[in-house]
Amino acid sequence: KEAAWHVDGMRDGMVNPFTVLVCVALNDQTNDIGNFRAATGSHIPVAKATADFYRETGRFENDAEGLSFQSWTGFSAIPRFEPKPVLLRPGDAAIVHSKVAHRRGHNTSPDVRYLAIFRVRAAAHDPWSSDQISQLFPAALYPGLTSPE
Repeated sequence: KEAAWHVDGMRDGMVNPFTVLVCVALNDQTNDIGNFRAATGSHIPVAKATADFYRETGRFENDAEGLSFQSWTGFSAIPRFEPKPVLLRPGDAAIVHSKVAHRRGHNTSPDVRYLAIFRVRAAAHDPWSSDQISQLFPAALYPGLTSPE
């Protein structure tokens, strides 16, 4: 069974625990062998819903029962995401925004998927800042990028 999508750190009690995920393929993953999966663009509704939830409840965890974001409703109507496999060659890296919905794939092949995943925190990152969750690309964290809004 495939795992439901999630966003790392959602139950760690921090509003914004890191800036980006960096996934580095250590073997060939140009075919789907249980690859890391990501829902492109999902960081926008997840960041907005997270900010709304925090603003309305003063809490960051998505619910008291520990359910995944997939079942979180009532705050900014999060759509159902279907993360797609990220295809990488050995040495390739995927840089993933901290609010992107992602999950692992189920490996039905005889090959092992080797992937190093790092949580990277920019020097200006504040894991306890509720302001940073409402800004998709804070200039201090993502120099040279501008917000789509």
